[in-house]
Amino acid sequence: MKNLKSATLAVCLSILAVSCTHNENKFQMAYSGTVTFNKDSTMITGLSKNGFVSYTHNDDKIVIEPDNKGGVTYSFNGNDKQEQLDNDQKVLLKEATDNVLKSERDKLKDKK
Repeated sequence: MKNLKSATLAVCLSILAVSCTHNENKFQMAYSGTVTFNKDSTMITGLSKNGFVSYTHNDDKIVIEPDNKGGVTYSFNGNDKQEQLDNDQKVLLKEATDNVLKSERDKLKDKK
């Protein structure tokens, strides 16, 4: 594995739905399918055919779904699907990816 720069992380996720409130912040997360992350796990670069990630923090919601070209589309706060993100959307996406990965790590710890 000489070329680590192009490495990605693919995780097969089971269906999970979580909802909680902490210090007046509301979080909801649901996901399913095989999710592929970029090398620094800040972006979701691929999803299995019927996979999805849905993440809500207070009034901000992101839904990530597969497109028909092997990539993904993003929908923010119920708006149209898009492929490019602005800085605020990237922050919410990073928060979502962090929480998905943390949830999966926690599930693995529980199995041990």
